Amino acid sequence: MNLSGLDFEPVRSGLYYSLRLGGTWVAADWWLQYFEVDERVTALRLEHLQDDLNRHLLPMLPEGTAPFNAPPRDNRKPMAMAADEPSFSAEDLQRITAANPRWSAWEERVYGG
Repeated sequence: MNLSGLDFEPVRSGLYYSLRLGGTWVAADWWLQYFEVDERVTALRLEHLQDDLNRHLLPMLPEGTAPFNAPPRDNRKPMAMAADEPSFSAEDLQRITAANPRWSAWEERVYGG
């Protein structure tokens, strides 16, 4: 499956390509509705996975379970983007937010301002 030629422009408008739906573009809000993501769902943020697992999952495990520890890794240096990688303009981000109000509200709740 080669998706390297996939047009990036729909992403700039808040749409995401779905192989699961037979190769169509859908808004992020559609996925939140499909998976019934609401205030009952606890998000585990990959960039804060150790903290989120220890805060949300560890209390549900048997007493004495050791806290989760991420393997050592140097995360101090952000990964450089390739020169040809697409990026988003301020206008793109506004369009994405407008096209996905449910996702934007959920992201605000998960990450804060």
